[in-house]
Amino acid sequence: MGRPKNIRIFFGFFIAALLFSFIINILAPMRSLALTFLSTPLVGAGYVWSGIIEQFSLLGAGKRSGIIELKKENTYLKIKSMRDEVRISEYQSLDAEVSTLQITHDVIPASVMFKRLDSFAHTALLNKGHTDGVSSGNIVFYKNALLGFIQDTSGHSSTVKFAFAPFTEMNGILAGPGVPVILEGKGAGFYITKVPRGVTVDIGEIVVNNIADSFIIGEVVSIKDEVTTPFLELLVRSPINADIIKEVFIGK
Repeated sequence: MGRPKNIRIFFGFFIAALLFSFIINILAPMRSLALTFLSTPLVGAGYVWSGIIEQFSLLGAGKRSGIIELKKENTYLKIKSMRDEVRISEYQSLDAEVSTLQITHDVIPASVMFKRLDSFAHTALLNKGHTDGVSSGNIVFYKNALLGFIQDTSGHSSTVKFAFAPFTEMNGILAGPGVPVILEGKGAGFYITKVPRGVTVDIGEIVVNNIADSFIIGEVVSIKDEVTTPFLELLVRSPINADIIKEVFIGK
């Protein structure tokens, strides 16, 4: 009876040893493999999630950049709209002025088609001629400033010679003291004239063509006083920038 019991005990230990060996050698590597298998998708998911976050970050940055550009464009359009409104207002004012002039005076509006502003000729070609009622000698002005006189005409065009053209002389009046002067054109919108030393004249004094029309020829911008001469030399500047003017009026 004692031997079978010993055999059972031995067999029990043997089975326990096999189970322990199975757990150590088989199940442990399988557990590690299982953990590795399970962790791999998690790591991959982490990479995917990181990529998604990065894309959303880039998308957010792109949206912010787009919003900034839209704000800049909106500001530019607002400024452009304001400028356009100012231009429209100026055109409407000029159109109203033309209508008033045509009603109250015998005036012909004209457009400048070509200008020559070199040292030999200060002229402009206008789109109105003798068929429109333009004649040589007609005064040409813009607003209340004198520009020049019609030099010659054709059917539907005419040439105006600017009053400030070099070697051109024109009579004028110092508006303040009422002293008549002779202005000599020097080009680029300037004239030279002289007045007796006893005449009181200041910078900013206005020179007009005559009392009746009172078209402004220019304003005194410089006074040259040499004690050895009996005259004051005045530099007069036209209020008209002939480089940019595009519309004028012809007075009959």
